[in-house]
Amino acid sequence: MRTVLFAHQDQALAFQKRHARDQAWSFEVAVSGVDTWVGNLWSLWGDGRARASKTQRMLAFLRVLEEHPELGLPKTFGMASLLVKLADEVLGSAEFENVLLCDGCADERRSSLVAAVRFYEAVLSQANLVDGGRACALLAAQSDIACQGEARVKGFHPTAAQKMLIESFFAGGVSYEDDAPVIARVADDVRVRFAFPSGRYAEPFLLARYLEKRVDVGRVLVTAKSPIDTYDSVAPALSRTGISCSVSARRPWLRSDFGRAYASVSSIVRSDAFDRASCTDFLLNPFSGVSSDAAYSFDASLRRDRLMGKESCLERIRALSCSFEHFEALVSSVAAEPSVDYFVDYARAHYADAASEAEQLDAIRVLREVMAAARAVGESEGAIAALLDHATVAVSKKNCTGGRADVHFVSAYGIGSVEERLWPTVVMCDMDNVSFPVRQADDAAWSFADELGIARPRQALSDLRYAFSQAANCASEELVIERCLNDASADPTYPCAAVEEFVDCYRVDPTDASEIDNPYALPPCFVESVLERGEESLYANASVQDGPQPLCAEVPRPCIDAIESDHAKSLIVLPRETADGIVSDPCFSASQIESYLECPQKWFALLRLRLDELDEGFGAVEMGDFSHGVFDDFYRRFQSEYGAKVTDAMLPQARVLMRRVIDERALRQRDMKPSSNRLVPASEFEQREFEELSERLVSYLDREAMLLPDFSPYAFEFEIPASNAVEYAGYRVMGKIDRIDVDERGRAVIIDYKSSLSDQYDLYEKKDKDDVIMRQGKVQTLVYAQAIRRLLGFDVVGALYVSYGRSPKASGAIDNSIEPAFIPGIRADRCVYRGEFGSDFSSLLDATEERIAKALDRLVSGRIEAAPTSSGACSYCPEISCRQRRG
Repeated sequence: MRTVLFAHQDQALAFQKRHARDQAWSFEVAVSGVDTWVGNLWSLWGDGRARASKTQRMLAFLRVLEEHPELGLPKTFGMASLLVKLADEVLGSAEFENVLLCDGCADERRSSLVAAVRFYEAVLSQANLVDGGRACALLAAQSDIACQGEARVKGFHPTAAQKMLIESFFAGGVSYEDDAPVIARVADDVRVRFAFPSGRYAEPFLLARYLEKRVDVGRVLVTAKSPIDTYDSVAPALSRTGISCSVSARRPWLRSDFGRAYASVSSIVRSDAFDRASCTDFLLNPFSGVSSDAAYSFDASLRRDRLMGKESCLERIRALSCSFEHFEALVSSVAAEPSVDYFVDYARAHYADAASEAEQLDAIRVLREVMAAARAVGESEGAIAALLDHATVAVSKKNCTGGRADVHFVSAYGIGSVEERLWPTVVMCDMDNVSFPVRQADDAAWSFADELGIARPRQALSDLRYAFSQAANCASEELVIERCLNDASADPTYPCAAVEEFVDCYRVDPTDASEIDNPYALPPCFVESVLERGEESLYANASVQDGPQPLCAEVPRPCIDAIESDHAKSLIVLPRETADGIVSDPCFSASQIESYLECPQKWFALLRLRLDELDEGFGAVEMGDFSHGVFDDFYRRFQSEYGAKVTDAMLPQARVLMRRVIDERALRQRDMKPSSNRLVPASEFEQREFEELSERLVSYLDREAMLLPDFSPYAFEFEIPASNAVEYAGYRVMGKIDRIDVDERGRAVIIDYKSSLSDQYDLYEKKDKDDVIMRQGKVQTLVYAQAIRRLLGFDVVGALYVSYGRSPKASGAIDNSIEPAFIPGIRADRCVYRGEFGSDFSSLLDATEERIAKALDRLVSGRIEAAPTSSGACSYCPEISCRQRRG
């Protein structure tokens, strides 16, 4: 009886199909892949142990690397893969057995590898498993199981252990038929063409246009390095023309819904840091069972509360998603088999698309296999994660129902999985030397086997030739070889080795370089039939169709400079709800007015559309609110305990009180709501920032003792509520004033605290070397000065911004009756009012109000154009793509 052995079982099945009607191969001939053949023998004559799968072998080596750091080998997936390759090559051979028995010599460089293999076999033995090479050696030692038949080894080189078993088992002899693939011309009646899109943008258009024409002739087979990506880029355009497409390939396990959900939960549960992003990723996954609205709502609440603990977050996720606890079980224990069954039922119940369901079931199968292997050889979280990171799942897509698709996409190395033997048209994509390289790296496994004299010939070029020949021979009418002329970096690409050999078959003189002296490096017989597509037609390439795209809907061009409808204008300023009822009349805060003067569109985006950040932060806003609260608490207590104003003599007591106030207010922060701009450090870095802020607040007291010595704080956080808003500029003004200082003469100065100050806050700016002009932007303190003048009747003589930052700095506007020397850090030439509108400071306030009245009229009329008055106006504007943006 004859036995024909192939490298893989699918090759054996393909051979049987091709010779199904050949009587010479139909009877008394066994055809099998070599691993299947060895497995059948082992099941009959083995020692009772099971042969280790590749997954079990990988986990065993990863366990060895984890448990034996003395080997000096890195605990990585790559090293485990190398050791598996080494075991494939040498384990079970007589030569390596001598090394293991110390009869052979292993130099110092190899001793760690040999020791790793020893530990590996011990791990397998504890799990009642055996390596395939060792199984071959044990079977070969049993002379009583040999048969009288003969064997043919077709198209591959068996390992040393497999060869020893084959030759000892078949007493009738063994013949080795190399069947090395040779690149040759295709049949004369098959037309060969080459396709050259300029780059990746042009590739989908060229393929789609060509495939549209060829499906009239018959079905088309397309091979590619990444068939799923190629399918996704072309199938939608072909579907619009009524052409159906399908794809069969493999992609990373982590790209499946189930794989992504498992990885998200693993990151949430195992990560030392609280992985908020993974929480949202899980809830948005189909396997969470949570609606997208609920997922986004959870994400918003999570981002608004930066202090939410990991456990409280997990409790909320468990309440939202029934499947989360099952994922937790899978992540926590390899024995959680019931949870695997739960997800099998879940996938079948929730995926209406058969292809998507099959993908998820395959992903679940992969996890089940890895968990079973981990139970067998020893559990290791890192090893399981490494295997899943490199695992793949089978993917099958189709954009039609029933029947066979017009165009089928498959991997260049997956032709054997295609049932049909011949196709009218075959298109081979990505045929460049980067997508299909020929690498013959001398790694440690191959070089060790080579030193032992048992290394097999390296097959990289042969594998490429075989894949190319398989695809080329499938074409019955036309073969197209496609290659982008330029890569993503616009650098030129070059054909892969198989294409160069194929082209040489059609050359008159392969040694004559002038024969292929053209942009495509092709002989004249191919140049006339070349398919080309440039990237200059970017719009058509992107839409994968010539001409304008069909009109789906017509949306009028929005006017972003003005709000035009009467109804919309009525909503520009919304009514305000107060304890005393609804205030319907337009009511503005000074900060709103200032924002509109800086840029109308900034005001609309920031304060009307509220395009600010969703996340709770630890930044300027939170530090500013904390500092304002500290100053308020400090001065109220200082005035009740010590005096009306901090002086040099009272600085020691003031510093002690300030530190106490900071500590007490810091303790209260955690009890505040997330929406209150609380300031709570959540890391060591933030703690250092908080401590630095505290020191700045304490050191500010030195400046406070020098600030306006004739004035004393009269009010802190003085609120003008909407229900009692002040008439201003024809409208009403509300808000909260940080501080009002008053002297014995009834003069008042408005003070607004700032963590930092720029020149933008000065009343004047330099126009040229000897001249200054009045600024138009920062008016917050001027607005509040006029409001206090009306509300409390004070003679306001200053509207200041005072910094509590690292260096003394103050800005704003003061009357010439105020001595600038009593305001640390102020620049008198930029901040002392010069009397442009009248000698009194009140004339400046009146003029500012008149200017603001015109601006508010424009605001209420709907004018919201982008018109920044300075580069500083754009600093905190959320419209980062604004064409008028400055700075």
